[in-house]
Amino acid sequence: RQCLDLWQALGHDVQVAKSFRWLSRLHWFIGKRKEADRYAEDALDLGEEYRQSDEYAMACSNRSQLYMLSGDVERAREWASRAIDLAEANDDTDTLVHALNNLGTALDHRSLSEGMPHLLRSLELSLENNRQEHVARAYTNIASNLVSSKRYGDARQYLDAGIDYTAERDLDSWLYYMQGWRARL
Repeated sequence: RQCLDLWQALGHDVQVAKSFRWLSRLHWFIGKRKEADRYAEDALDLGEEYRQSDEYAMACSNRSQLYMLSGDVERAREWASRAIDLAEANDDTDTLVHALNNLGTALDHRSLSEGMPHLLRSLELSLENNRQEHVARAYTNIASNLVSSKRYGDARQYLDAGIDYTAERDLDSWLYYMQGWRARL
């Protein structure tokens, strides 16, 4: 919050937006969805010049993620598509893999065959570019969707790989989450 105040005082829209996006994510993590949504909207609501930046693309992906997490497939798809288009135009791997993950996970709520290609592309690009948190997130969402769809053999494969990956890199929140899904499996 202090960073946000400083960036606002300096008039740096991109850093202001980045602060809003992080506040959105952190509020979601602590269960304050209303605040997470408000900060997500604030991150999107800045000047026109900002709308072509990598940070705006990530703000779109963040908005998509919140819709995905609440099961709103159409709005998750809409915002993920915006983020993907900008990320591809800007050669922004972080946003691309994040948005592909959101899109794939949201679409999996309707059909594994519709969403899984996006999730697998997110995982592949994340691994190729050593984006560890994105790798962990991809393994998590692929595996949890497979467990939910009762594709247990495939789920075990991704859970085992994801648990090994996160354990080796001390990515504990992802590790524990996948261990919970393995117990559910």
